Amino acid sequence: MDHTRSIRRLLPVVLCIFIFLLLLPACEKKDIPPRPEGIETMALESFYPENIKHITLKDHDCIYVDMGYGTPVIFLQGFATNITIFDGNYPDFSATRRVIAFDYPGYYLSEKKANTPYNLGYMADAVCELIEKLSVENVVLVGSSMGGAIAIETAKRCPDRLSAMVLIAPSGFSGRAPVKARIMGVQEKLVPAEFFRKKFFDTLLLRADTFFVDKEHPKKDAFIAQYYLMKDRDDFDLWIGTLTRMARATLSADNRTGLEDITIPTYIMWGDSDEALPVEGSYIAHDAFEDNATLEVIPNAGHIFFVEQPALFFEKVDGYLKSKGL
Repeated sequence: MDHTRSIRRLLPVVLCIFIFLLLLPACEKKDIPPRPEGIETMALESFYPENIKHITLKDHDCIYVDMGYGTPVIFLQGFATNITIFDGNYPDFSATRRVIAFDYPGYYLSEKKANTPYNLGYMADAVCELIEKLSVENVVLVGSSMGGAIAIETAKRCPDRLSAMVLIAPSGFSGRAPVKARIMGVQEKLVPAEFFRKKFFDTLLLRADTFFVDKEHPKKDAFIAQYYLMKDRDDFDLWIGTLTRMARATLSADNRTGLEDITIPTYIMWGDSDEALPVEGSYIAHDAFEDNATLEVIPNAGHIFFVEQPALFFEKVDGYLKSKGL
């Protein structure tokens, strides 16, 4: 009995040591990108297109853009990014098709709520609701990274409204880390909230570098500026809460099986120099879709090569969609 009591007394101590060891990598001194000069007078809205509209999705007031005419193409951005990541792609696509994009519930300029079960399925339901409310048919989903995983979930939920998918390095194939996701959940509960948010925010800043082949690309500076502008907002804590839930969901996602019911044409694109999600995931994804997908590995391209090489991206996607009558 005394032995059992001693063990019980030691458990909190052991747990605290365990959490401390888990946090050691986050506490290492790294070159965190500094706050860009001159953003004090800027608003996050200044990065967005002028033609922003509002729509209610999943009981959230969400912002979206809708431009052009023709086959509807819905762009789905990756983790910790917003609709401005596709700025360089909208002009080409909207010249011949209808382009739609929105900030997910809980993200950036869209409404955020506490204690909301944000995950991939939740966001996919928001996409289906968007499709329903805009009364669009034969939709093409273009999803990057986490947005690719959301596209896959959307294809399972409202397949009759879709005509094709373009998946750019979708999560759920390589880079999976379910154990890390569970550790993050433990840290969030046991570590002081302010400390956790700071370390999570620092990680966002450091990750920006992994998206690009060209480390000096101006869009990287835009990411960092937008992160700092979010930090200045009153809803920063809610935003970090959303990202934490989505990070756990994305790290845990497993799309290696269960895709046999997705029958729409699927174009998988992956940069051979992707630092965020290893290119090995492209072959895993292609095998998972069996005969229903076309795979193209893009040479000298990174995780978001559609930002660095927008003309090449449009040429390839446009050609693929035209080959499918879209």
